[in-house]
Amino acid sequence: MAHSLVEGTMEIIGQERTETRQTIYVGFVGFTILVWDHLVTSGDEIEVIWKGRKGILVYLFLLNRYLTPLGFIINLVAYNLPSWSDTVIASILFDMKGP
Repeated sequence: MAHSLVEGTMEIIGQERTETRQTIYVGFVGFTILVWDHLVTSGDEIEVIWKGRKGILVYLFLLNRYLTPLGFIINLVAYNLPSWSDTVIASILFDMKGP
C-alpha cells in the first residue's frame, strides 16, 4: 500500500513538473509574439499615438501597451525562480491535508 502511494505521488510530481515547464514555454512564446507585435507596429504607433493629439484613449492605449510586457516579464521571472523547483512543488503537495 505504501509503495503504491509513493508511486502515485511521484507520478503527480512528474505531471506537475511537466505542466510547469509547459506554462513557462507558453509564456515565452506569448512574450515573443508580443515583442514582435510591438516591433512591427512601432511605426504606426509613432505616427498615430506619439505625434497625434493626447487624450484619455491615448493614455489608456499606452498604459495597456507598456504594462502588458511588464506583467509578462514579472511572470516569466517568477516562474523561473528557484521557488518553482521540484522540491518546492513536492513539499506543497505533501503539505496538502485533506478535510
